[in-house]
Amino acid sequence: MTMSSTYSTRIKTTWNNESIAAEQFISISMHYSGEDLIILIHAPFYNDPVLPDWSKKPGTFDKLYEYEVVELFLLNSQNEHYLEIELAPRGQYLLLELNGYRNVTRTPISLKSYDVKIQHDKHWSGRAIVSHDDLPYGIDKFNAYAIHGSGSNRTYLSLFPAPHNNPNYSEPDFHRLELFKPISLFRPYH
Repeated sequence: MTMSSTYSTRIKTTWNNESIAAEQFISISMHYSGEDLIILIHAPFYNDPVLPDWSKKPGTFDKLYEYEVVELFLLNSQNEHYLEIELAPRGQYLLLELNGYRNVTRTPISLKSYDVKIQHDKHWSGRAIVSHDDLPYGIDKFNAYAIHGSGSNRTYLSLFPAPHNNPNYSEPDFHRLELFKPISLFRPYH
């Protein structure tokens, strides 16, 4: 019998801890059985900035964070080794392995699979499979983010945001590892 774990959550705040409307919430589920990690996303679709449609042939896309994207960061807090997973509604994705603050040690990394669907130009859903071999050993903390909009309408959302009006957090920085929170999803396996 294979043991498995599931973790589900919703992003409900901006990067600096301001509430957002319920229709802007982003649902994220992760399923892990000691093998591959399955990530499920359900989010509003803004189509801003516009990306080409790669849904029939998903692939890596450099600087995806400049577009509409949902991001997950999986961290081993003991050695600051972490994986950044960026998923976009039109089939683009980007995985970065990092060791220490913003120190990219490996990219590009391919997903095993990525399927996306846009529903009525209002919502999108995605299902990504990350290979067990690409996950950092000893994941014990994480955070999740989303970005959409252009120019002055650029919006940054965070599951575990920076404190509101704190001068130490004057702009969005998704690599602030001190904001990550514990996750036990990987504990039985790593």
